Amino acid sequence: MLETTMDSEILIDFLKSQPAPVPFGAENENIEWSSFWSFLKSGTDLRLIDEEKFNGQSGLSKYLTVLSSGRGEAKVKYSPKFNWPYKNILPKDTYPGSVFCLNQENEQTRLQLTNRNGLLFGFMDNFKHQWKKLSISGNSHLTFHIRKDQNGERFLKKWQDLSPYMLPFTDLIISDRYINDKNVRDHNLLDLLILLDKQTPVSYNLLIITQKGDCNFLDEFEQYLNNKIREHKLKAKLGIVLTRKEHDRCILMNYLKIESGDSFNYFLANGNIITNGTEMKLFPLCFQENFFDVQMKLNAFKDIIDKEKEDVRGNISNRLFEYCND
Repeated sequence: MLETTMDSEILIDFLKSQPAPVPFGAENENIEWSSFWSFLKSGTDLRLIDEEKFNGQSGLSKYLTVLSSGRGEAKVKYSPKFNWPYKNILPKDTYPGSVFCLNQENEQTRLQLTNRNGLLFGFMDNFKHQWKKLSISGNSHLTFHIRKDQNGERFLKKWQDLSPYMLPFTDLIISDRYINDKNVRDHNLLDLLILLDKQTPVSYNLLIITQKGDCNFLDEFEQYLNNKIREHKLKAKLGIVLTRKEHDRCILMNYLKIESGDSFNYFLANGNIITNGTEMKLFPLCFQENFFDVQMKLNAFKDIIDKEKEDVRGNISNRLFEYCND
């Protein structure tokens, strides 16, 4: 599951902001507040930071008791301080599913933390907004409809429609058997990579898992992607794995899973929809059921990599495999 580091001042601010229950308080505010409380209570390993025991805030001890009990597999621990990283760059071994809620007022420090790491940071004035982004406003999944005759309020007309729901990341896995089909590659994969690259400020591990082709397939695919990475100045460190084994079609990032239905072959060069699929779904990993599903997929991908020694090219290191079962 994800790991959250939170300054006690932010926890106190959050607890004090609990809305009046319905019907005296707004229903949407209650749902939002409760979703974050549930996440802190049992949806994340939680590390609370405070020099003193929460500065003697009255009434807080009962919340700490509740936070400490009934957590299931989620852990909670307390630390006297947050060890600020050198030049505000987190250590390379920082868990890729880390979330930070820090009481930091210095704007330059905040910007450096945000711009020098591919992880999610919230501060006193925006941690609730960051939770809304992380949880897609408390939804366990979000659906984009593809065809205009489908009922729904959200339609995917171009890859850029995903942009408001993307988060920073350090690692990216794309799995699709037919990702090197010319139209998929030129008018879908490339546009998607350009979109995703804009969402993170740091270089990242990009692993693509796809099916085997002819004897020149791997060389040609690697050359094509490396050329596009250089041409568009993408920050990706590329790795490719070929397999004959069936594997799920999806995109995995630090905080999000995207399921694309029948294909990533969504659009033609002119932007017209080509897919036979009807919807695309986004699953935030702050919900345990989504995280455990990704964990199973990563276990399967790791098994593929371990067995496909000859059909591997480039950088196959990917920190998302830290989510796997031991």
